Amino acid sequence: MKFGKIYEGLYQVSNLGKIKGLERKSPMPCNGINAKRRRIGKILLPSGAKNKKGYYHLSLYCKGSKTNHTVHRLIASAFIPNPENKPQINHKNGIKTDNRIGNLEWCTLQENMIHATNNGLRARGEKITTSKLTEKDVLEIRNLNTQGHESKKLANQFNVYASTINRIISRKAWRHI
Repeated sequence: MKFGKIYEGLYQVSNLGKIKGLERKSPMPCNGINAKRRRIGKILLPSGAKNKKGYYHLSLYCKGSKTNHTVHRLIASAFIPNPENKPQINHKNGIKTDNRIGNLEWCTLQENMIHATNNGLRARGEKITTSKLTEKDVLEIRNLNTQGHESKKLANQFNVYASTINRIISRKAWRHI
Protein backbone atom coordinates (compact mmCIF):
# COMPACT_ATOMS: atom_id res chain seq x y z
CA MET A 1 0.00 0.00 0.00
CA LYS A 2 1.26 3.48 -0.81
CA PHE A 3 1.09 6.43 1.55
CA GLY A 4 1.43 10.19 1.27
CA LYS A 5 1.90 11.76 -2.15
CA ILE A 6 5.26 13.15 -1.11
CA TYR A 7 6.66 9.61 -0.73
CA GLU A 8 4.86 8.07 -3.70
CA GLY A 9 7.28 5.91 -5.64
CA LEU A 10 9.87 6.07 -2.85
CA TYR A 11 8.36 4.05 0.01
CA GLN A 12 5.56 1.61 0.77
CA VAL A 13 3.97 0.52 4.03
CA SER A 14 2.55 -2.89 4.88
CA ASN A 15 -0.35 -3.91 7.09
CA LEU A 16 2.19 -5.83 9.20
CA GLY A 17 3.82 -2.59 10.33
CA LYS A 18 6.78 -2.59 7.95
CA ILE A 19 8.13 0.25 5.81
CA LYS A 20 9.85 -0.54 2.52
CA GLY A 21 12.18 1.71 0.57
CA LEU A 22 11.53 1.11 -3.12
CA GLU A 23 14.25 0.49 -5.68
CA ARG A 24 15.26 3.75 -7.34
CA LYS A 25 18.14 5.80 -8.61
CA SER A 26 19.13 8.78 -6.55
CA PRO A 27 21.55 11.62 -7.29
CA MET A 28 25.09 11.16 -6.05
CA PRO A 29 27.30 14.17 -6.81
CA CYS A 30 30.89 13.06 -7.23
CA ASN A 31 33.71 15.42 -8.25
CA GLY A 32 31.35 17.65 -10.20
CA ILE A 33 29.85 14.72 -12.11
CA ASN A 34 26.14 14.15 -11.67
CA ALA A 35 26.00 10.41 -11.22
CA LYS A 36 23.05 8.33 -10.10
CA ARG A 37 23.32 5.72 -7.38
CA ARG A 38 21.00 2.72 -7.55
CA ARG A 39 19.18 2.10 -4.30
CA ILE A 40 17.99 -1.44 -3.74
CA GLY A 41 14.41 -1.86 -2.54
CA LYS A 42 14.38 -3.23 1.00
CA ILE A 43 12.46 -3.30 4.25
CA LEU A 44 13.65 -0.50 6.49
CA LEU A 45 14.31 -1.77 9.96
CA PRO A 46 14.04 0.60 12.85
CA SER A 47 16.74 -1.67 14.34
CA GLY A 48 15.83 -0.75 17.86
CA ALA A 49 15.67 2.94 16.99
CA LYS A 50 13.11 4.16 19.49
CA ASN A 51 12.34 7.74 20.35
CA LYS A 52 12.28 8.85 23.99
CA LYS A 53 8.64 7.77 24.32
CA GLY A 54 9.47 4.21 23.21
CA TYR A 55 8.07 4.25 19.66
CA TYR A 56 9.97 3.06 16.59
CA HIS A 57 10.88 5.84 14.24
CA LEU A 58 12.51 6.16 10.83
CA SER A 59 13.98 8.91 8.72
CA LEU A 60 12.45 9.11 5.26
CA TYR A 61 14.11 11.02 2.45
CA CYS A 62 12.53 12.98 -0.37
CA LYS A 63 14.26 15.40 -2.73
CA GLY A 64 17.34 15.52 -0.56
CA SER A 65 15.61 16.37 2.69
CA LYS A 66 15.14 14.05 5.64
CA THR A 67 11.99 13.85 7.78
CA ASN A 68 11.59 11.76 10.93
CA HIS A 69 8.38 9.77 11.36
CA THR A 70 7.04 7.34 13.93
CA VAL A 71 6.28 4.01 12.31
CA HIS A 72 2.87 3.60 13.96
CA ARG A 73 1.70 6.95 12.58
CA LEU A 74 2.82 6.04 9.05
CA ILE A 75 0.97 2.71 9.25
CA ALA A 76 -2.22 4.19 10.72
CA SER A 77 -2.25 7.04 8.20
CA ALA A 78 -1.96 4.57 5.33
CA PHE A 79 -4.49 1.96 6.42
CA ILE A 80 -6.87 3.15 9.13
CA PRO A 81 -9.62 5.63 8.28
CA ASN A 82 -9.89 8.58 10.66
CA PRO A 83 -13.27 10.20 9.86
CA GLU A 84 -13.45 11.90 13.29
CA ASN A 85 -9.94 13.34 12.80
CA LYS A 86 -8.68 11.95 16.11
CA PRO A 87 -5.11 13.11 16.84
CA GLN A 88 -3.54 10.09 18.58
CA ILE A 89 -2.92 6.45 17.82
CA ASN A 90 -3.47 3.79 20.46
CA HIS A 91 -1.65 0.46 20.53
CA LYS A 92 -4.47 -1.84 21.63
CA ASN A 93 -2.18 -4.42 23.26
CA GLY A 94 -0.05 -1.73 24.94
CA ILE A 95 3.13 -2.73 23.08
CA LYS A 96 4.48 0.44 21.47
CA THR A 97 6.60 -1.49 18.98
CA ASP A 98 3.74 -3.68 17.66
CA ASN A 99 2.69 -1.67 14.62
CA ARG A 100 0.41 -4.16 12.86
CA ILE A 101 -2.81 -2.48 11.71
CA GLY A 102 -4.91 -4.82 13.86
CA ASN A 103 -3.16 -3.39 16.92
CA LEU A 104 -3.62 0.29 16.03
CA GLU A 105 -6.60 2.63 16.34
CA TRP A 106 -7.14 6.38 16.19
CA CYS A 107 -8.13 7.95 19.50
CA THR A 108 -8.30 11.13 21.53
CA LEU A 109 -5.92 11.91 24.38
CA GLN A 110 -8.67 11.07 26.87
CA GLU A 111 -9.42 7.71 25.20
CA ASN A 112 -5.70 6.91 25.18
CA MET A 113 -5.35 7.72 28.89
CA ILE A 114 -8.40 5.65 29.82
CA HIS A 115 -7.00 2.69 27.85
CA ALA A 116 -3.60 3.08 29.54
CA THR A 117 -5.14 3.27 33.01
CA ASN A 118 -7.50 0.32 32.45
CA ASN A 119 -4.66 -1.85 31.19
CA GLY A 120 -2.07 -0.96 33.81
CA LEU A 121 0.11 0.95 31.35
CA ARG A 122 -0.02 4.20 33.28
CA ALA A 123 1.73 4.64 36.61
CA ARG A 124 -0.56 5.39 39.53
CA GLY A 125 -0.10 6.03 43.21
CA GLU A 126 3.30 5.28 44.65
CA LYS A 127 4.47 3.88 41.28
CA ILE A 128 4.74 7.50 40.13
CA THR A 129 8.38 8.31 40.73
CA THR A 130 7.67 11.77 42.17
CA SER A 131 5.03 10.56 44.63
CA LYS A 132 5.78 11.57 48.22
CA LEU A 133 3.03 9.41 49.67
CA THR A 134 2.45 5.68 49.91
CA GLU A 135 -0.90 3.88 49.88
CA LYS A 136 -0.52 3.43 53.63
CA ASP A 137 -0.10 7.23 54.03
CA VAL A 138 -3.23 7.90 51.97
CA LEU A 139 -5.32 5.50 54.04
CA GLU A 140 -4.00 7.10 57.22
CA ILE A 141 -4.81 10.61 55.91
CA ARG A 142 -8.38 9.58 55.14
CA ASN A 143 -8.73 7.93 58.54
CA LEU A 144 -7.32 10.95 60.41
CA ASN A 145 -9.62 13.25 58.44
CA THR A 146 -12.67 11.31 59.59
CA GLN A 147 -11.40 11.84 63.15
CA GLY A 148 -11.48 15.62 62.62
CA HIS A 149 -7.86 16.43 61.82
CA GLU A 150 -7.48 19.58 59.71
CA SER A 151 -6.00 19.54 56.21
CA LYS A 152 -3.25 22.01 57.14
CA LYS A 153 -2.07 19.90 60.07
CA LEU A 154 -2.17 16.73 57.94
CA ALA A 155 -0.24 18.55 55.20
CA ASN A 156 2.50 19.47 57.67
CA GLN A 157 2.56 15.98 59.12
CA PHE A 158 2.97 14.31 55.70
CA ASN A 159 5.09 17.08 54.14
CA VAL A 160 2.68 17.86 51.28
CA TYR A 161 0.43 20.78 50.37
CA ALA A 162 -3.00 21.19 51.96
CA SER A 163 -4.48 21.08 48.45
CA THR A 164 -2.98 17.59 48.05
CA ILE A 165 -4.66 16.50 51.30
CA ASN A 166 -7.98 17.95 50.10
CA ARG A 167 -7.68 16.10 46.77
CA ILE A 168 -6.98 12.84 48.61
CA ILE A 169 -9.95 13.34 50.96
CA SER A 170 -12.32 14.21 48.09
CA ARG A 171 -10.92 11.24 46.11
CA LYS A 172 -9.84 13.41 43.22
CA ALA A 173 -6.36 12.02 43.85
CA TRP A 174 -5.55 8.42 44.74
CA ARG A 175 -9.02 7.33 43.58
CA HIS A 176 -7.96 3.72 43.14
CA ILE A 177 -7.60 3.23 46.93
